[in-house]
Amino acid sequence: MRDILIVMLGGAIGTFYRYILNNYFANLFAVSIGYGTAIANISGSFFIGLIYGIAENNSFNPSLKLFIIVGLLGGFTTFSSFALETINFIRDGAVKKAILYFIFNNFVGIGMAYLGILTSKLF
Repeated sequence: MRDILIVMLGGAIGTFYRYILNNYFANLFAVSIGYGTAIANISGSFFIGLIYGIAENNSFNPSLKLFIIVGLLGGFTTFSSFALETINFIRDGAVKKAILYFIFNNFVGIGMAYLGILTSKLF
């Protein structure tokens, strides 16, 4: 039960920050075309890699790891939103945009997770 509460708390905080990020970029560009989601996915991928790498190489509190990786970053990253936005681009006839969005999020996200793991070796 304790682990569930830890994940729920982290998820609520991560989701809150994703909401703020999405609103910020929607207001900044006066249109919501997925900038906030992309930034959440890319930065979240980096930090998941970073925290995972640090946790693997050091003594790391398992509850804190659960809170950050599963809860906070799991709530912050937005694969379901990413999937829906990609489908909406296709539905709206913006197939090239959908393909670029898909490639960017997946390849850069995976690259950032790997960069996070490499960065963790500095700690």
